[in-house]
Amino acid sequence: MYVLRRCCVSFILVSLLGIVSLIGQPVTAQSGQPFMQLSRPLNQTGEVLVDFARLPLTIRELRWSWNQPPAVDAGWEPLDVFHGFAFRYVSAPPDIGNPLCQYHIFYAELRDQSGDTILLSEPFIIDRSVDMLVNIAWPPYAMAGYTNQDEIMVQFIDNQDCSGIERGYLVIDEEVFHNLVITPPSQTAPFRAYRVSQAEGAMSAVFFIYDRESNFAYQTRTFVRDVTPPTLADTQAAINTTVQDNHLVITGRFADAYAPMPWAVGWQFFDRDGNAIGDEVYHILNADEVQTDIPELSTADDGSFRINVELGLLPNHAATMRIRLFDRAGNGQFIEPIMLITPAPLYTVYIPLAER
Repeated sequence: MYVLRRCCVSFILVSLLGIVSLIGQPVTAQSGQPFMQLSRPLNQTGEVLVDFARLPLTIRELRWSWNQPPAVDAGWEPLDVFHGFAFRYVSAPPDIGNPLCQYHIFYAELRDQSGDTILLSEPFIIDRSVDMLVNIAWPPYAMAGYTNQDEIMVQFIDNQDCSGIERGYLVIDEEVFHNLVITPPSQTAPFRAYRVSQAEGAMSAVFFIYDRESNFAYQTRTFVRDVTPPTLADTQAAINTTVQDNHLVITGRFADAYAPMPWAVGWQFFDRDGNAIGDEVYHILNADEVQTDIPELSTADDGSFRINVELGLLPNHAATMRIRLFDRAGNGQFIEPIMLITPAPLYTVYIPLAER
């Protein structure tokens, strides 16, 4: 009797579970709107996987097309729906030959057993390459590719990458690692400071970039870090005055680990009281303004130079001209200032007449 009662209870429980499961299936399938999701193109077959969800159990057929709804006379294909889900492999959209970005729309029309239809659409991006820009701002007094700073200023730009830049890394000489800060394309990317190796010499900065489609790219920039000012010897400076203009002439010897000759010259005028007249003029030397291998200065050490730079008019009340020579990294070294010859001041003296 006890066994019989237990069997009856088990039978009733199983029956109830079966009824609940039958009721729950259509409710699950019908909850929410039907939708679909597309995978990336498959490299092996060139096809795209389309997943459908929340489909009514009455759906039986499918027809599809790229970039426009299926034609009215397009044929229907059978579609197996299981618990509201289905999938279908479709051929990839036509390749228009742009590796950076192709934008397509996939249309799927579904038909149930009574002939009613549902039209779904979903964007699809083909992105096979990373679209980015990397800019480096070098110090104001330095040649591009040289720095005397502890950091480099980097501007990383997501150049409207089709799927969007996801992450990036900066590696300097395989010693210093940074996560790049990614700025959305809708905002202006600022220059950000990234620490470099504290050594001196040639360095390599490698930028590794990944977008949201897992495309990978990298860029390598080489630069020189030099924090040591150049060594100057036997320097002489003078201002040569001609009918046309004034010229600054400097001779001497130049030694630097990373610059064969002076890269730039700076000068500033001061009055008799030591007050600056205007700002320092920073002038990058061109090939015509620097002469090397001066016979009267050349030695076994080489490095001899003569600089001839046009000054223009000298400022009034200038008594002293201070001069700096710079290497390529922006390190400056002062030389002996030039004392300018100014007219002696004139004084008016009044002598009273003696009484007679």
